[in-house]
Amino acid sequence: RETLQSVFNQTHQPDEILVIDDGSTDGTAAFAESFGPKVRVFHRSQQRQASNRNFGAEQTSCEWLAFLDHDDLWEPNKLERQMEELSRHPDADLCYTARVNFVQDGDTFRRGKIISVPPAQDIQRSLYVNTTFMPGSVLIRRSAYLAAGGFDPKLKLVEDWDLWLRLLHSGTRFAVCPEPLLLHRIHANMQSKNAMAALAEVKQIYRRHVLPHLPKATRW
Repeated sequence: RETLQSVFNQTHQPDEILVIDDGSTDGTAAFAESFGPKVRVFHRSQQRQASNRNFGAEQTSCEWLAFLDHDDLWEPNKLERQMEELSRHPDADLCYTARVNFVQDGDTFRRGKIISVPPAQDIQRSLYVNTTFMPGSVLIRRSAYLAAGGFDPKLKLVEDWDLWLRLLHSGTRFAVCPEPLLLHRIHANMQSKNAMAALAEVKQIYRRHVLPHLPKATRW
């Protein structure tokens, strides 16, 4: 409910809102469908986030795509600020933002650490170290997303880092909004807390997309 409300509250309204329901059992689909035609709901079963994001991208013809996980939130000016930044950098195909972590206790939101992001000119250096920004903070041109093949469904936890590196090496230009426009919810049942499984994927991505691009003298 809160996630969708943060989309409805945008000062720059999206042309379409798609909800991909991946076999939920908590009434998510019925709630999303209660909004009528302003929300398009698709039903899938155990496809995971990478495949579902790719599926959603194929269901629209909008020029720009924005992603938002079911428990995160956007600041009201998130899309407006990104479109402003992209208008200043028309050669860019992706705009990312900082984020702030928060914990919800009943109706109370407690904001925590702000996760900052680097300027666009330093994005390669940053992406060679870690994921840097989350899918929920991204606005990406649909043609660039599809040309890159979208998220890799074989990856379960760090498919975002894999895509950002593939886009980087394909020559995609990045733009940035340094403000924390994504509110990332922290809770006990986060899938991304599976540290050992994530580490295995991180090593795989690093060897595939980072090591080959490092100078031989420092590759060790």
